This record gives sequence, structure tokens and C-alpha cells, in this order.
Amino acid sequence: MFIGKKKDNKYVHYYFLGIRIWKKRRNKTEKLYIEMVNSFHKLYTMLQDMRTTDLFAQIHHPDVFGKYKDIHSGQDIVIVGAGPTLDKYTPIPGALHIGVNRTYQCEKLKLDYLFVQDGGPVTEAPELTNYRKGECRKFFGIHPIKEVMQFSDSFVKENEAERYYFIKTDPTDAYLTLPLDLAHQPLACSYSVITCAFQFALWCRPRRIYIVGCDCANNGYFQGDCGICKQFLPSDGLQLEWALLAEFAKRYYRDVEIISINPVGLKGLFKDQTM
Repeated sequence: MFIGKKKDNKYVHYYFLGIRIWKKRRNKTEKLYIEMVNSFHKLYTMLQDMRTTDLFAQIHHPDVFGKYKDIHSGQDIVIVGAGPTLDKYTPIPGALHIGVNRTYQCEKLKLDYLFVQDGGPVTEAPELTNYRKGECRKFFGIHPIKEVMQFSDSFVKENEAERYYFIKTDPTDAYLTLPLDLAHQPLACSYSVITCAFQFALWCRPRRIYIVGCDCANNGYFQGDCGICKQFLPSDGLQLEWALLAEFAKRYYRDVEIISINPVGLKGLFKDQTM
């Protein structure tokens, strides 16, 4: 594939996928053509990433997620985010807890699953390695592009963790589809790993899913800060992503009741409950 342009006295020639597109230099639509070609270039790159990730997921996800399909039927699952409202939460007896990133540092919780993305010196902490070994199942996310930090193989082995693949998505994309078969498809993530944890919870098909500490409001972290850097995720983008997840769950998982505990940014999206 080659995208570029050549100039002569009268024309600017644009090339896309080997096809030459040209317009007169003084034509007012020249800028539009440049934008169109750039957009196609971005789309082509995105499709290449998706094709690569799909292939990896088809190879590895049967062993990673295949065994969890409908495994928690009849049970309750709590998805745990790191927002300040986590401090108000009292653990629900008998419920399974799925945490993300550093929520394992919340002392009142005993996580059964933990999803972590973006490997690196900050994430690869000894505390994570030692957390509930043999009791908490850990999943480390991978996106096969250089810009996303990856976990070292040694750290994955030390944690007895499983790798999963996810695709970076745009919640404003009208053609965005979410995975129905986690055993063969990559998870979809726009801004936060908690959306991957939610997709996994649906895959386990519990009776109820509670959402805790997912404030979507850029209002900090639980227990003040816990030494974690300030959150700069776009709250409006997170809310839009959750709206898509809510519609997805309503369509394909009608038998799963979803309850948001002490909601902030998610208020009114699911069944709200104060604790």
C-alpha cells in the first residue's frame, strides 16, 4: 500500500491502494481529498491491528476463556473499579469479586479475579505477585502493537497469570461490535480495563452483576490516592463506552441483572443502589 502525492504545474496527484486520484491544484476540494486519504490510511491500519489481534485470540482464547463460559450461573459477581465510591462499599457476602489494576490493594476485598493492562515498572509490583496466590485468578491484557506496554514473560509466570488479547476501540464508531464468544474473539476496550472485566463477567453468565467504584467522573481514587497517579481518562468517553456495554448486555444477556452501587457517572444507566 502506498499513500502519497506528486505535484506538477496543474495537478496534485494522490495515490491510495495503487489507485491514482488527482484534482486541479486550485480546486477547493483538494483539502477534502487529503482528509479522505488520511482517514482511509487510519482505517487500514486499524483493520490490520484487528486482523492480527483476532488471529491471536482465536489461537489462545480457547484455553484462556473457554472454561469460564456460564461457569458462575446462579451466582453474584461484583466488578470493582478504583474510584472513591469504593470506600463506601461493604463486600456482599457470597459474591465473587473481579478487580482491575490496583484494586487488589483494597484491604477489605478478597478478589477472585483480577484484570490488569499496561505492563511496566509501575504495574509489575511484588505486591501483585504475592496477592492471593492460588486463590485469585489473574488476567493480563495484551494489544499486539508497540505503543501499548506489555508484561514481561517472567512476571506473567511469577503471577501464574493468563494473557488475553483486546482491541482498542472507538465508542463513537457506529459499526463497533462487542465480542459474543470470548473463547475465540478479542475483548473490546476503549479507555479502561474495567470494561474487559465486565465482558468477562457477562461471559460467566451470573445471576447478578454489581458495579462498584466505577465512578466515570475523574474524581480520583479510593482511599485518597493509594499512591496512584491522578486519573486523566475522559469521563464522557467512559460514559459513552458504558452506554454501549449496557445496550449490549440488554440485548444478549437479558437474564443477567446489572446493579450499579453508589453510581456517579453511571447513574441511571443500570439499576441504581445506594450502600
